[in-house]
Amino acid sequence: MRYALALLALSFSSTTLSAGTITLSLDAGGTDLSTLKVGDTVSINVNLSGLMTGQSLSALGGTVEMTPELSVDTFSLAPGILFASGPDPFELFLDTPGGNVDAEFFQVFGDPIATDGQFFTFDITAVSTGSGQITFEDFSPFASDTNFNFVDVATNTLDYTVSQAGNVVPEPASLFCFVGIALLGLPRRQRSPN
Repeated sequence: MRYALALLALSFSSTTLSAGTITLSLDAGGTDLSTLKVGDTVSINVNLSGLMTGQSLSALGGTVEMTPELSVDTFSLAPGILFASGPDPFELFLDTPGGNVDAEFFQVFGDPIATDGQFFTFDITAVSTGSGQITFEDFSPFASDTNFNFVDVATNTLDYTVSQAGNVVPEPASLFCFVGIALLGLPRRQRSPN
């Protein structure tokens, strides 16, 4: 009985051992997020990297936290190139709960994730001025391999600054040109010959 309990405890503990570290990274595709203006739209890619040779994932997910200055375009949320042939609708779930962006993959019938690549993508629009970070919610990134071992997930953050979009104010010389054109368009009064 003692050995059975020890084996049972060992089987439970083996599922909690870490099977390496992978990275879910946020990428703005070369866009400088420190120069955003209100109204700008940027695509954000969530990329998976760090899978070891022969390693596959049966579960992967994470929630990207939005801030009041940024709004998610719900219709832009899409699977990445990891699912080039189209994800099984029972295996990949994409949602925007409470303005955040959530993606969860659970292998049910299809293949596990076996290569690095883009996990999912979405667009954000700057809606008000301010600064902050695009980051994963605490405790949200998760992964497990096909043996149900947890895999550590490293993440990054993206700093951003949103400023007011500049309004174009005409220069005084341009304003005088418009007034002059308007005056030329006024009908002139003709004198009658006496």
